[in-house]
Amino acid sequence: MLIDCKVVCSEMEGNKGVDILGNNSRGATGAAKVRQALVAIGGRASRLRADGVNVPISKSFIRVCGRPLLFWCLEFLYMGGIRELILCADDPSQISAANMVLSELPIKFTDVVMFTDPGAGVHCLPFHTRDILRDRCLFECGHNVTLPSHLQAMDRLKSPDNVVFSAFEPHPDNLRYPVRLVDGVITRGLQAGDPGQFAFAHPLLIDRSYAEILPYLGYNFVNIVDYYRLSRRLSYVKGVMPPEFDIKDEFVISMTAYGQRCNLRYRTGKHARPSPGGLHEEIDQSLMVS
Repeated sequence: MLIDCKVVCSEMEGNKGVDILGNNSRGATGAAKVRQALVAIGGRASRLRADGVNVPISKSFIRVCGRPLLFWCLEFLYMGGIRELILCADDPSQISAANMVLSELPIKFTDVVMFTDPGAGVHCLPFHTRDILRDRCLFECGHNVTLPSHLQAMDRLKSPDNVVFSAFEPHPDNLRYPVRLVDGVITRGLQAGDPGQFAFAHPLLIDRSYAEILPYLGYNFVNIVDYYRLSRRLSYVKGVMPPEFDIKDEFVISMTAYGQRCNLRYRTGKHARPSPGGLHEEIDQSLMVS
């Protein structure tokens, strides 16, 4: 059964929120309008390496269920309706490894661009790729696994003048940008454990106007969230999956969640062949409750 997507936060001051609730009821399976994903596959994983985690090439190439995380990231994006990719790498070894992943996927994207990350930080990437961004683009990390239901819920909230963030329960040692989400009202968070405490993280559903305003916001994520929140153009989807990981404790939690999700596809062989029934059948199969 599909994980249902229900609007649980009322619209207040222009901001909207959606919860992804696992209640074993069938939700909408219509294909998302977003067809392009900007995927960051570089980075040094400095905090993870300092904690003793063995990171090969980058976090996108840590292996889960016999495959690099990027493999699962891209396969689940494809199930959600993504057909065009911009893969941002900051080292030639990442490009080589990404090409290997693409060659092993059971599906083929219609367009793949390898973009050289200038190394100015992940939040700068939309600006640097603005000339090849579509009107609607999912900004994702290659070590994250986004469920099709989450992507489609974000897509339904996207309008020409807003940005849709993902909201997750934060780890107390990595609050990221903490926010409080209470009755649809978005305010700055205080500390872990507060009622309604969440963190905004990837994936984000963006557009060219988001990319073009980044220099004026200093490419700073706090400024970005505040700008859209205060101008009443921020929407969000609460996710059941963990956020992409930066510290060891997050890594352990994410690997457990990703392993459970990807193991179903690995055991059934669904990762080795495209679904003959097309996108909707593939989404149904991937979210079956075992």
